Amino acid sequence: MTDSDNTSAQAISGLLHDIFLSKFSEPPTFLLIAGLLTSLACAAPFIAILRQQVKTWSNDSASNRLPKWGSLQLSLPFIGIWAGVSMLLVAIFGLLGLSPWVSFGLALALAYFLGTTVWFQIGQAIGQRIVRSMVSESNRNNRRSREQPRSI
Repeated sequence: MTDSDNTSAQAISGLLHDIFLSKFSEPPTFLLIAGLLTSLACAAPFIAILRQQVKTWSNDSASNRLPKWGSLQLSLPFIGIWAGVSMLLVAIFGLLGLSPWVSFGLALALAYFLGTTVWFQIGQAIGQRIVRSMVSESNRNNRRSREQPRSI
């Protein structure tokens, strides 16, 4: 290695140190940006999969439960969203001046509470949609049976 290669490597190393450690450690800007980007990146597949599953359920009235693979397909992006929100909350609490351990504990508790609430609300909304589709299918079947002529 020549002196110029060594100097450029040290410059790059110094730049990376400044970007990720010195400038982003106090306040935790890097964690804030990473949490936001993680949540947004995981939200897109979650929404797409959820829409696809709801469309499948509404077209197939016989399926009243989410298959195991469908649950896993929804769970993985949801966990990614949860992790991103946790990172974002840790950074926000750090910006407010809380210690890292307190920020981490509050962020995990709050993210767990919000994540569980959202997951159950999504489940209830899907369940209501399934019940409505089953009731409308039953009503259609009842109308068809009434319209058919009865033989004595």
